[in-house]
Amino acid sequence: MKIFNNNINKIQSAYNKNKTNIDKSSKVDKKDQFIISDQGKMIQKAVKMAKDSPDIRKEKIEKIKTQMKNGNYNIDSKLVAQKILEDINMRKG
Repeated sequence: MKIFNNNINKIQSAYNKNKTNIDKSSKVDKKDQFIISDQGKMIQKAVKMAKDSPDIRKEKIEKIKTQMKNGNYNIDSKLVAQKILEDINMRKG
């Protein structure tokens, strides 16, 4: 098979036109984007929970401290286990 120079020029010209069209269309379609990581989503969730929680924590802490000093602070182990499992499930997503 013989390849003549004028055929190569036509092929090269068609290739260059097609490449120019592809380059123009790809430049127009590019947009900025960002993706929040799983860790970032967890941080957002924690911040939201902290903002939504009521401001009675100080009173609750003082009450528990007093009960601990007096020796009458009892812990419900089932409730603790339930909260641990809820925390694990929340971290899974």
